[in-house]
Amino acid sequence: MCGKDFPRKVNFCPFCGTRQGGAQARPDERVQAEERARADERTRAAERAKADAQAKLDEQARVAAKRQADEQARADAARAEALAQVRDGAAVAGSAAQQPSDALTSDQQAALERLNQLRGNGKPAAAAAASAKSTASASAHHSANAQGNGAAPSPPPLRKPISKSTWVLVAILLGLIWFLARPSDPAKKLQARVDQAVAQAQDCKIDLARNEYTSLKADKASAAQLKQVQDTISANAKKCDAKRNRAKAWNDLRPQLESALQSGSIDQADRRLAAFTKTWGADDETRELDGRIDVRKGERLLNDVDACIKRADRACAENKLQAAEKLQRNELKPRIEVLREALSQLLLRTVLDQSAASQPVSAPPPATAPRAQPGQAAKPLPATPSGQQAQPAPQAQPSQQAQQARKLLSEAERELRQGNYKAAMDKANICATMIDEGNRECTALKNRAERMNRELMNCVASGREWIDDRCQ
Repeated sequence: MCGKDFPRKVNFCPFCGTRQGGAQARPDERVQAEERARADERTRAAERAKADAQAKLDEQARVAAKRQADEQARADAARAEALAQVRDGAAVAGSAAQQPSDALTSDQQAALERLNQLRGNGKPAAAAAASAKSTASASAHHSANAQGNGAAPSPPPLRKPISKSTWVLVAILLGLIWFLARPSDPAKKLQARVDQAVAQAQDCKIDLARNEYTSLKADKASAAQLKQVQDTISANAKKCDAKRNRAKAWNDLRPQLESALQSGSIDQADRRLAAFTKTWGADDETRELDGRIDVRKGERLLNDVDACIKRADRACAENKLQAAEKLQRNELKPRIEVLREALSQLLLRTVLDQSAASQPVSAPPPATAPRAQPGQAAKPLPATPSGQQAQPAPQAQPSQQAQQARKLLSEAERELRQGNYKAAMDKANICATMIDEGNRECTALKNRAERMNRELMNCVASGREWIDDRCQ
């Protein structure tokens, strides 16, 4: 293809790059070629100048070394001659003892002067050679810079070596970074996420637990871990739904119960609370409200007891008081004790009234004045407001006392069977002290009622239940 115009005329061969005959260099290529030629010429001129300076420097060094060698040879010869003359003079001085040891002859003095001159001439020659060498090198360096061929810069000074303490500090820092940023065990991370999902499910955060289950499944957790999370979610889903429904029902019911208590509709509040606890079960809030309702019910019963005592209706008072005691509220105990004492007084008055009413009316025996002691006057009987003398108090017959004692004893036994130990104690006490003093059956029943009441108090205080006259 080189030198051919077919099939297409080209300026350069596509295979070897040879310029073809008809191709002409472009202006920019000519300029670049001229610049390269001038640069090559400058480089060659700088190299020639450097070589000439080096040759001149070598020539001056050879001349200075030759001159120094010649001067050194002459100085050695002069030194040897001076030393010989000095030895000769010392021999002559040894023969003449009167001559001072430090006196020199004229010949010796001249030899020493020549020796000193030779020493002084040698030093300027060496200095001149060194200065010539430095001058030549400086001129060569200056000429090389003038020609555009810059010399290589001198290397920078060596850095101070890194100390061992620095390496130790770097090692400690790298170890700390590794300890803080080291990757944890993937199995432990998955187990921690599983525990977190289980805790969320147990806290009724079912949506979060299900999201975490989906994430664990995507991260390829083990089948046992996925089954644990799934079982926990399934076990707590219904419980959490029931808990949410119960909370909603309680939030709706509680304002109604509070309103009923404030308006005095205690029975209505009690019925609604009982229906709620039967459906949803009891908790601390329902038990607290149930206690408040019981207190209100007990206060109403005690008010009824007070009204019954004022009407002297002993049966009504006893029934109401027993109902109040069955509530077993500590808030009602002081008032129950007071009303129990009032009921005992009512029972005593009733017994005495019955005893006085059952006494037969008979003519009073004639009043006889007591015998007067010697020296004393007889004292008359006290007079009544009608002007008649007071008669002595009638005494109950033994058959009537036994009948009243049996009646009180049967009532006390009935109260004891019903679990009303305090009422049994009061009736047995009246029977043993006022109706039939010293009656063994009344005293034994009183002691039994006191023992049962004491066991009941101990059982309730220990938190157990009293059922069928026994603590369970």
